Amino acid sequence: MNEFIIYNVYPKEDDIGGDEWGIYLVLNGEIIVKYGDYYHDKGSEKALGFIDGYTYIK
Repeated sequence: MNEFIIYNVYPKEDDIGGDEWGIYLVLNGEIIVKYGDYYHDKGSEKALGFIDGYTYIK
């Protein structure tokens, strides 16, 4: 059974806020993509697009 997980990560424990956060995409327990989200590079939008694509081809 395939397992697909998306979750937020913070680059440093003492730096949690603003626009400095990222997203990992995990497939079957392995991190396959690390998207950043720094101002105009919206990692969350990229990740959601990836999930939509994965769902479509599955």
